[in-house]
Amino acid sequence: MSDARSSLAVLAVALLALPALLPAQQASGTYRVAGSRIAIYNLAGTVSVIAGSGNELTVGVTARGADAGGLRVATGELRGKQTLRVIYPDDELVYPELGPNSETELQVRDDGTFDGDYGRGRQARIRGSGSGSRASADLELRVPAGQELEVYLAVGKVSVRNVNGNISIDVAAAGVDVDGLEGDFSLDAGAAPVHLAHIKGQHLSLDTGSGMIAASDVSATAIMLDSGSGDITMDGVTSSNLSLDTGSGDVTLGLNSDVDQLSLDSGSGSVTIYVPASLGAELTVDGGSGDIDVQLPLSHRSSDDDDDILHGTLGDGRGRITIDSGSGDVRILKR
Repeated sequence: MSDARSSLAVLAVALLALPALLPAQQASGTYRVAGSRIAIYNLAGTVSVIAGSGNELTVGVTARGADAGGLRVATGELRGKQTLRVIYPDDELVYPELGPNSETELQVRDDGTFDGDYGRGRQARIRGSGSGSRASADLELRVPAGQELEVYLAVGKVSVRNVNGNISIDVAAAGVDVDGLEGDFSLDAGAAPVHLAHIKGQHLSLDTGSGMIAASDVSATAIMLDSGSGDITMDGVTSSNLSLDTGSGDVTLGLNSDVDQLSLDSGSGSVTIYVPASLGAELTVDGGSGDIDVQLPLSHRSSDDDDDILHGTLGDGRGRITIDSGSGDVRILKR
């Protein structure tokens, strides 16, 4: 009798421990993730980031598609961060919202993570049409104030609305729309249209391969932007330190305030900068094959023999503005 009771006790302990051994569960549902650093991974779908309450991140997951039943969700700590990962059973996916002639490839590790510096993983291919598993997941993240959050999405769309926290977004081919953020923001995008509005923080960093960037009402101590191609429009910008580097596409920048340092390097495309009448800076413009037009009083003005490079002083000359344009006109205008 005692042996039977012992066996039952061992079995009960094993059953209680069983859920902890399961790496993932059915996808659709609500999950809570707590930690100072949290990372969310999803291959296809939408990710909506909104303000939450309390001290835990709440994630609502809605699985979609004919093969959505194969999706799983895994949570837990990985490489020093608490995570939620949508696990896809197939490396060939169809996401119609991507478009019929579009395709994205990336490396996905067995734990559902991708990108970063922790191994390459398996090759995954996501198409807008054709053969493959038709499954995706839409996520709603309710973010507590002050949260440090990383969002990884291959295809789909990420939106952020009225959040207080430091947000990092990494997408392969997904649109990004941020409207209302108090905190630092960074974006690494392969190909994406980007819309930013009402952002206030210390650091704003954008690294995009292709796609237009539109930003308004942005305030940050330092702004860094590196874009391969696509038009860039940034208006209502308040920052003391800006570094903008673009391969091709027109750049339009509207400054609200003086700058300590502004560096703009454009491979091709026109450059137009609107500045306050009181702006003060030492100005150097290398216009390449384009014209240079400065419609503000410029003292100590000089240029090289071919008028390709312009030097001068705006106002009190306390800041420094350097513009290097390969081709395309450069204009500096009063707001």
